[in-house]
Amino acid sequence: MFENCEINSIDESTECSEALRLFIKRFEISPELWNCADRNYYSKTARTAALDRLVPFLARIKPGAKREDVKKKINSLRTNFRKELKKIAISKMSGNSPGKEYKPTAWSFYALSFLERFENPIEQQQSEAEEQVGVYFTILQKKYLNNFNINS
Repeated sequence: MFENCEINSIDESTECSEALRLFIKRFEISPELWNCADRNYYSKTARTAALDRLVPFLARIKPGAKREDVKKKINSLRTNFRKELKKIAISKMSGNSPGKEYKPTAWSFYALSFLERFENPIEQQQSEAEEQVGVYFTILQKKYLNNFNINS
């Protein structure tokens, strides 16, 4: 049909989007791939079977897809979802007024909303901020020590 969803027409773009929507829906009904509370989440056999069930759905987007391609696609989707969550969290923390907060425009973000309770970008953001503050204070400390020759 089309290789790697290279879009040559509006019809192919719509087909590709619909195939991706279907892939995400099938991913959603496979909690062993994303829900750490699911009894099969830690079962390699169950996870492998779930990945294999997704291969035909990814093959509509990427002909010749294999299990590894499904893993890569899932990782890509989850990474993009986390990036959007992080943007939302940063927007809320920056004190934007309620109507001016960041709102994702990608439909895939909303299709993956079932993952939200399993992602925690605010904690990640706080730990990154703490790390940056630590680096900043280390730089200030070195500057201070060098300027006043305290180490000599």
